[in-house]
Amino acid sequence: MIPLNKILSVSLSTLLSSVAGLTFFATPKAQAATNFNCTGQFPQNRMQFSVRYLDGRFTAITLTPQSGPPRTNELRYDRPNERGELIYRAGDMGGADIVVIDLSKGAAQPGTKVSVSLDGQWARGTCSL
Repeated sequence: MIPLNKILSVSLSTLLSSVAGLTFFATPKAQAATNFNCTGQFPQNRMQFSVRYLDGRFTAITLTPQSGPPRTNELRYDRPNERGELIYRAGDMGGADIVVIDLSKGAAQPGTKVSVSLDGQWARGTCSL
């Protein structure tokens, strides 16, 4: 016959192991980076751009021309396109239309590609930390 204190000891250690295991597995894994930029360059005029991604959405685009200061424009979410890619829009100084398309369909992370249009001139950018 097994002594009662040995049974209690084994039961207690099993209980503690189970609780520790549940606590470990219940802890969410670290989230993917939520703050990064997607950069690229328009081939026609060599203007560089940087699209800021913050907390689950694209928030701003900075255009850096060959000469002159950078210009930052706030982006607003518009809608998904027919392929499920999310569309963001802004207006640049002087009225130029800016369109940013999230090619990840809302799952942006470093390595994601974006398409950017400045008054109909298109370029691709790649997101990175």
